[in-house]
Amino acid sequence: MTNIMAMIGDFIFSLEKKPFDALSHTKEYSFAEIPKVNYYTGEQSVGKDIEELTLSGSIITLKGGLNPLARLFAIADQKQAVPFIYGYGEVLGDFKITKVKEDRSLFLPDGRSVKVVFSVEMKRVRE
Repeated sequence: MTNIMAMIGDFIFSLEKKPFDALSHTKEYSFAEIPKVNYYTGEQSVGKDIEELTLSGSIITLKGGLNPLARLFAIADQKQAVPFIYGYGEVLGDFKITKVKEDRSLFLPDGRSVKVVFSVEMKRVRE
């Protein structure tokens, strides 16, 4: 049984194989200042909100993984929005992957890495 933490499209983060250590969810609200004579400046909501997710973590493969993030890179290469879903079923919305960073270490003699530290940045897509 796989304990699913979250999914980006069909890429599964699970406690057993591909966990993340931290998730940052940011939502920025846009306001414009409206000057007023002899009174405090007013504000008005403008534009759409900017919503971003950042996940980071490390993957340890005892046998040395060839590329544990291959599917995640393939999703990012498509440059299409995919759903982000928490393991408990909540669909947060559609996001585009804007950046994937991968750092490898602890190498085996044949060049495979045992440890992969990663981060994924995404922006929400709204219609």
